[in-house]
Parts: sequence; structure tokens; C-alpha cells
Amino acid sequence: MRPNLFILGAPKCGTSSLFDWLARHPDVRGSRVKEPFFLTDPAHPLSRRPNAAADGLEAYQTLFAPADADAPIRMEGTTHYVFDPMARDVISGMADARAIIVLREPAMRVYSSFQYTLNNLARLRPGLSFARYLELMDSGTPLMPDWCRHPGSAYVLEREVTYSRYILHVAPWLEALGPDRLKLLVMEDMVRDPNGTVDGLLDWLGLDPSTMPRMEKAARNRTESIRMSRLQATARYLNARIRPPAALRDVLKRGYGALQYRTSRGMPAEDARAIESLRGRLAADNAALAALTGLDLAAWSIAKPAVRSA
Repeated sequence: MRPNLFILGAPKCGTSSLFDWLARHPDVRGSRVKEPFFLTDPAHPLSRRPNAAADGLEAYQTLFAPADADAPIRMEGTTHYVFDPMARDVISGMADARAIIVLREPAMRVYSSFQYTLNNLARLRPGLSFARYLELMDSGTPLMPDWCRHPGSAYVLEREVTYSRYILHVAPWLEALGPDRLKLLVMEDMVRDPNGTVDGLLDWLGLDPSTMPRMEKAARNRTESIRMSRLQATARYLNARIRPPAALRDVLKRGYGALQYRTSRGMPAEDARAIESLRGRLAADNAALAALTGLDLAAWSIAKPAVRSA
């Protein structure tokens, strides 16, 4: 028993919400963990056990419930597969496997990844701005140990600009799977019309959309703005080690969110300028991607980040 549907990426493009939406269909089963990194090269710092290299493909069955064996669609969603040639080789060799890649305006995707690591994960030095982060990347300065406390997060952030050159990553997947087995989505379209997006995917998968509950636009795994970095790091540490009953857990999460999360006030002007500069650097890649795939990416060139008022 192994997946026959993969959500490949890219990270911070709404893939967690898409995974949850599809898993509501009675003929779709999601892996116990959305991102198992099962096919990732073991040298990747986010790789974990079980994985195909160490345990063989037969270990995939441990990531699903026994009852999932008869489901028409079994799904997992490790977004970093989109950058991993090892995962591409394995998935393309599965004759029945199909894959989804979700893309987001690339400069804002990099910004969201940076903010998620700074706030949700609390793994960056407080006070590090996005503009300064890009300066460090342009100069080739490693994030560890001065700016980042986690090797996996440092590895990802140091590659985020290259990861956002989508044409470099999508083209090999399109060649390996072909247009019939690979579905490309734009996150901005998915957010605007989640029900239409899901209905289109179900039709592509040969599943009946009439048995699907309607989707809401609330995002899962969204990037938050936090008040206290040390408190966030402590809460994540405790959350990984203490698992209270679900009802109590929900109450604690709501209380913690009210204390810790704050409404975004927009970004500093220097970060907005850095995003516009990065957007210009990626424009040629976006044009090449649109030409290759036929995706309508016009909205990517006109969207403006919200700047914090003085």
C-alpha cells in the first residue's frame, strides 16, 4: 500500500489546506502525517524515518491506516519533493501515480516562508528583517549559527530564492510525468475559489464531486504574527512532548492564540521594497513558466504588498 496522489509543493502555497480539503472526500485517504518526507534524499536535513532509502517502499504502508488499502486515492503531501530529483525518479516510476504542484507569487512565497520561520517556528533571531535576510542570502552568508537556531530551517531559507525560480523545478516534473499525470495550480486562484478548485481536481481524479462537502476559505498552517519569540519557542517545545486530551488542547490553543498572535499591521517599507526587487529578479522565470505551462500569471506582476502605516 502506497500513495497514488502526491501534493508536491511548493511550500507556503496552501498545500496543507488543499490536503485537508481533498481528504474530506470519501474516496480519498491522506497519510497519517501530511509531510512524511518518505521519498526525500536521506542527506536532506528534514528527512526522517521511515524513508524509502533506509526502509524500502513497502514501509509506505506504515504511513496509512489498514482500512486505507481499498481507497481509490491514497495521498501524501511532502512539498519539498518538488525540489528533489530522487522523489521525482521514484514517483515517475509509479505508473498509477499523479501529482499536484501549487504555485504562489514567488516573492511573497519567500516572504511567507521567512515570516513563518521567524514567527510560527521561532527559529530566527528576533529583529531580523526580510530585507536584511535577502542581503545575507545575496552575500552568501550562512544563517547558522548567528541568525538561525535550526539546521533544517537554515537549509530551506538559504535556498528559498532558488526554490522560487519555479521553471527550474516544474519543467523536470512536467517532462517526467507529462501533462496527464501532473496538475498545476495557482494558489491565488485556489484561495479565490476553493470549491471550484476541488471540483476540478476531483473530476481529474475520476471521483464524484457531489459527495464532497463545501470548502471554507480558512487557511490551515497559516503564517502568524507573534508577540513573544521566546514564549513561542517554549510552547513548541512543550507541544512536541505533552499531548493533552483533544478538548483541553483546543481550549489551550485558543487561549494561547489570544495571548500570542496579533493582527498583522502590514510590512515595513524596507521589506516591501525588498519584495518588489525580488519580484523583478524573478520576472523572467515567471514568463518562461507561463510560456511552458500556459498558466495565467498576470496577477503576479501587479499585486502589491501591504505596507505598514507610520
